[in-house]
Amino acid sequence: MAIGLSLGACGGGGESSDSGGDGSQPPAKAGGKLTMLAVQDSTVLDPFRAVNSAMADEPRLSALYDPLFYVDGTSRSVKPHLGESLTSADNGATWTMKLRPGVVFSDGTPFDAAAVKLNYDTHANPATRSVHIAAAMGFKAEVVDSLTVKLTAVGAPNPNLDRAIASELTYIMAPSAIAKGPETYGAQPVGPDRSC
Repeated sequence: MAIGLSLGACGGGGESSDSGGDGSQPPAKAGGKLTMLAVQDSTVLDPFRAVNSAMADEPRLSALYDPLFYVDGTSRSVKPHLGESLTSADNGATWTMKLRPGVVFSDGTPFDAAAVKLNYDTHANPATRSVHIAAAMGFKAEVVDSLTVKLTAVGAPNPNLDRAIASELTYIMAPSAIAKGPETYGAQPVGPDRSC
């Protein structure tokens, strides 16, 4: 459900009953309500300490942050959302992540390669106490350009790094929020602009 909300919010495929019959979507509008069933309350709303499970925090994270990539429930393949592609030409020794252009965080700052690298470095920092630290420590991130991140596997090549990204490291918080520290960003998340 959460992935469907995210895809729909950012122009995911399909014709809607609100469209003009030509497949176009009406412009996104600010405000409104979302009601969802949850088996437990979230204790935090940041991607570092929240559990990416459909039975825990994943639906809320998806609604707040939109995923870079996700694992399609039917094909079980990794699909892009805010990311455009995540590929390896050397059996997982290095990966190239391309981001979708034109995306900004809800505070107006750019959703770019530097933001992705900062999130991955924050996950890998033991002081953050990220529940995803093992996945983040499996590679080093490098900014190639504003929309490209190079991921280099630590130790052996990782031909499944795309799945680790899609399942554990897919939500990116704004650097401006990270700078305020966990006491603030855990309760005041800043994710991508929902009108993307």
